Formats: sequence, structure tokens, C-alpha cells
Amino acid sequence: MRFGNYDYLNPEHLGKGLSGGKTPKIQKVWDEFADDRDKLRALAKAIKQHIEANQNSGGSQDTEFMGLIAEAPEGGILTRSHTFRERNRILVERKKKNALRKTGRLVCEACGFDFVEKYGERGKGFIECHHTKPLRDLKPGSTTRLNDLVLLCSNCHSMVHKEPWLEMGELVRLIKSAKRGGRARKNAPKRRKG
Repeated sequence: MRFGNYDYLNPEHLGKGLSGGKTPKIQKVWDEFADDRDKLRALAKAIKQHIEANQNSGGSQDTEFMGLIAEAPEGGILTRSHTFRERNRILVERKKKNALRKTGRLVCEACGFDFVEKYGERGKGFIECHHTKPLRDLKPGSTTRLNDLVLLCSNCHSMVHKEPWLEMGELVRLIKSAKRGGRARKNAPKRRKG
């Protein structure tokens, strides 16, 4: 996308790139490097060396500067193009409806958290749905069954997806062990209040 922005400013292709090239930030970078390819190559080389040095050292160089950052610009509008694997929302809705029909509640199947108990009316109908079959393992045309879905609170869902990924049984054991004050509590991340 960024190359398309710069192509918009390229006199050889004028106007054929992406119109995001009209922004002052893109224009500034183009003006600085378009006629100075040696400067561009030197900067690109320095960036690559910095990335490689951080990868080889475990990224610790960047942490030195983290304490200096007190503010950063946010809110810019970006256009992204992604290829993603499809999930069927109808199946998720069916899973929620089945749980409501059986128990009258939507509760986390790992820890028992109930959004309505915690947030009242605002939490009604809210819960996340975890797919126990990872997308990376699915082939085109694969099917997912209701039994492959688990209703989870946001915290448990985050913990399942934290590397290394947990199976549902492992997550439940971790929660039980932490409640008993077992060794898992020392290693387990602190739960977000909510």
C-alpha cells in the first residue's frame, strides 16, 4: 500500500498510484528521498541492520528507549488489505442460543464468569466464542461443529491464545490450581479486573 502511495507521486506514473500519496507525510518522505537514492539505500541498510541486531539480541535494545516514551501519535487512518480465513458467525450464534436455552445464561465454560452478573443489562448476550480447531489447521472446505466451540470470557480467551496456546483442559487445570494457591499462581499472569 505504501509503495502505491509513493507511486502516486512518481512523475513517471503520475496519478496512477494510490491517492494516499497526497498526504503531507508521504509527500515529505518522497521529497526527501526521491532524488537521493544513495541516502535512501543508506537509511534502508541502517534499518535492516537495526532489525537484525534486535533479532539476534532478543530485542533488548529497544527496551532501553521504552521508558522515554510518554506520548505517541495515534488516530491516523490506515487502509489495509488482508487475506483472512472465514469463520461462520451463524455457528457462533447457534452456540450461544443453545447455551441460553439449556441454562438461561452465557457463562465462561472455563472459569464461570457471567457478564450479566458483573455488568448487569450491559453484559446481556455478551461472551466470546473460542474455536478449538485453530484456523491454521483448517483446509478449505473444512467444517466446524458446535462441539468445536467453547464459550469463554475475554480473560480466559486471551489466556488460551497466549503462546504457547492452551487446550481447554489445560486452562481449566491452570484456573483450579491458581484458586488452590498452587504453583500455577506464581507463573500465571494476573487476571484483569472486570
